[in-house]
Amino acid sequence: MASTHYLIYECSKIQAGIIYENTLVDHLDYAIRVWDLTVECMRQYPSMFYHTNTIEIRTKQAQLSLQLENFAAVNDYLDEAQAILDFIDVPITNYILRIRAIRDLADETIKLTDGKNENNQKQAERN
Repeated sequence: MASTHYLIYECSKIQAGIIYENTLVDHLDYAIRVWDLTVECMRQYPSMFYHTNTIEIRTKQAQLSLQLENFAAVNDYLDEAQAILDFIDVPITNYILRIRAIRDLADETIKLTDGKNENNQKQAERN
């Protein structure tokens, strides 16, 4: 990796990591954007390192997007992580289970959100 790319990669990875690890809710959107920059730097020099780190970052972005209730982004990040897993054809159980768990949680959250919306809509119709 070129030194400029590596510097951006390290800096953005650390910034987003601090937000993620400390659940700094006000900055989740920023962490997602910073991780996009991290992945873009790694794309310039693809390798197994790129693949596994991108899976790691994309699953974390999916988790943050889930907290922000951005379900389209959750699916996009998980689809990209799954595509990389399929491409490298290495059964990394940790990532497989993480992707499955996030998808299940997203599906459950969508059901709960839809249920709340239906109840709110019925209540509005009554008023």
